[in-house]
Amino acid sequence: MTHNLMKFRLYAEYPTDENLKNLSCLSSPADVIVAAHSLDEFSGLQEKIKDISPYVGKVGYWPVLDKKEGYWISPYSDPVALDRIFGEIEKKAQDSPLLVMLDLERPLVAHGIKTTLKGLNGFRKKKRKIKEFIRSSKDKGIEVVSAESNTFFVPEAVQRLEGIAYDPNEVDYEKVKMVYTSIGKFAGNIGHVVAKHMLKREVRKGVEKYGDKFGIGIGCLSTGVLGYEPLMTPEEFEEDIITAEEAGVKNAYVFDVKGLNPKFSEKIKKHSS
Repeated sequence: MTHNLMKFRLYAEYPTDENLKNLSCLSSPADVIVAAHSLDEFSGLQEKIKDISPYVGKVGYWPVLDKKEGYWISPYSDPVALDRIFGEIEKKAQDSPLLVMLDLERPLVAHGIKTTLKGLNGFRKKKRKIKEFIRSSKDKGIEVVSAESNTFFVPEAVQRLEGIAYDPNEVDYEKVKMVYTSIGKFAGNIGHVVAKHMLKREVRKGVEKYGDKFGIGIGCLSTGVLGYEPLMTPEEFEEDIITAEEAGVKNAYVFDVKGLNPKFSEKIKKHSS
């Protein structure tokens, strides 16, 4: 079977010098989406990343909040923090187009029930604010992509009620569902098999509903916010790429640059459009 080649975007949640130097392993074009707490911090990282590898294309901004503000972007987040981040982005985009990744997750798992419950104040208003930011983004020179939880355990309809998922056919953006199959290894071989099934289901549903406005998150190449996530091998990485390709997914979002090495880079090159 002939596969549709893909475009790759690499996440950099922990953009230390040591982690970013892994970008020198790249042997084919890829965008990089880097986490930062402000646009000033992002601008410095953007310049640094561009100097590491000639294969880096766009460098996108992944705004993260302080943990007490909710860290990720959601209606649970601190309202002042949302205003600050969205205001900075819209002002910056007046000068030049900007790629922005919104990590739409509730803070419960990583940052505790206290932060989550505190965020319930003004929930509806914050949900409208996020939706309107996405809706108006293209007209303001902002390309918005998301990172959203998969729908295996929590249906899309529930995620939309929570304001951690939206409809790209209604508000124009690229919906990226995170299906990090290595996480299934927490439950051993059976868990990993189930996670592979989740990936097939998610990419099929996503392409059917959203077409080119759907992307897939693949991982984990390295640990994330928990610090002990199971990791995937280069062979498992390629299996997930092929699953997405066969479903017609055009864009793969890879977590994370911290774990990038020549073997993973080779797989990216092999499947790059």
